[in-house]
Amino acid sequence: MRKIRLNLVWVLIAAIFATGSCKKDDNSPTNLTEDGVYVVGAGTPLVTLDSKGLMYAGVNEVKQKVRTGMFEVYMTVKAGADGFNIVEKAGAVETTYGPLAVVNKVLTGTNDQPNETIQLGTYAENTNKFTVPADGLYHIVIDKTLGLVTIIPVKHWAVIGAATALGWGGETAFPLKGTFDFASNKVEFEATNLKMDKGEFKFRYDNAWKVEMNIPTTSGDSLKVNTNLGGATLDALTPGGANINFAGASRGFYTINVKWTLADGIKVTMTKTGSIEPTNYTAIKFGIIGNCYFKPDGVAKANWNINWGATSLLNHADSLAHTIVPVVTNTTTYTWTWDHVGIVIPEATADDMVFKIRQDANWSGKSIGYGAVTMAGAAAANFSNKDGNFKCSTVGDYKFILVIDALTENYTFTATKY
Repeated sequence: MRKIRLNLVWVLIAAIFATGSCKKDDNSPTNLTEDGVYVVGAGTPLVTLDSKGLMYAGVNEVKQKVRTGMFEVYMTVKAGADGFNIVEKAGAVETTYGPLAVVNKVLTGTNDQPNETIQLGTYAENTNKFTVPADGLYHIVIDKTLGLVTIIPVKHWAVIGAATALGWGGETAFPLKGTFDFASNKVEFEATNLKMDKGEFKFRYDNAWKVEMNIPTTSGDSLKVNTNLGGATLDALTPGGANINFAGASRGFYTINVKWTLADGIKVTMTKTGSIEPTNYTAIKFGIIGNCYFKPDGVAKANWNINWGATSLLNHADSLAHTIVPVVTNTTTYTWTWDHVGIVIPEATADDMVFKIRQDANWSGKSIGYGAVTMAGAAAANFSNKDGNFKCSTVGDYKFILVIDALTENYTFTATKY
């Protein structure tokens, strides 16, 4: 019994020291956070360093690659003087950054940017606060290489793409759901009864694809922030990610919700609420748009600025070479044929030879890329996926046939090389 009591005493002593150690860590919460760059401040939900404020590696819209020294995060911020700082933690060293020369910059929607006033400028090692003019959700980006920071308000989210009613020519916006409640640590944007059909789509905010942080006048370090999300699935969305494929079997009406929470960041859910009837393609005209064929004059090359016209590889006119309606069989099977399509090296010779199928001569209707079709034909191996487009590996004179089964929304694209 004496031995057991002695051990108990040592256990109690150890527990006292262990408790003391825990209290010390609690008083130094930065010891519990990993190295990285954080948003922290009384104007945000986080008044001390917290993993929820950790900024993630930024993706430069230029070439859509992760950029060393670029970090970004979405965060709710209250208006007023409290604001926030950006803190870099490296081991026991914490460096606090605040504004140096940050100004309001009015964007007018040019170059696929929002029609919005953002903050953009330089930062330095100081405790001055970054502040915002209104309560809301903000996209905060810092670039250590150039010493730049931007704070972009997020007023609404939207869906855009071939799978939507407006195609790639316009977005369907999700307004703020309810009212902004800073204390709830969440912000939701939602739209209901949205028609989604087979095709590709993406999410973006404030009618924009990007924000330009640095555009050199000659050569130099070009830096652009993605204001769009894409990826393989809704659970794997990334800044500037690939177009999202929407399967024909899933077509219908949906409620789409974009929710930011302090714990999880941006999450998107799509809930099907109704079905749609098969599409009648009888009067729908499809054409070819890209950068790898001649314009109708047979001399200049197209660059996504004109549908493929009446010119083959050898510059001969072709009666089928235009934007055309289909041949209809069995009521719900539709066939479009483009013969003697001359695929050539683009004007910019380093560019890939790429194209898409689109409705009419604009981006407001349906468009079809490589990821939406089943390839067939003797020349199928000459084609692959490049950012959702058809990428051709071999120049030549081709015959293309697109067949759509409207009952299943299955698309077959047959390629034959003469």
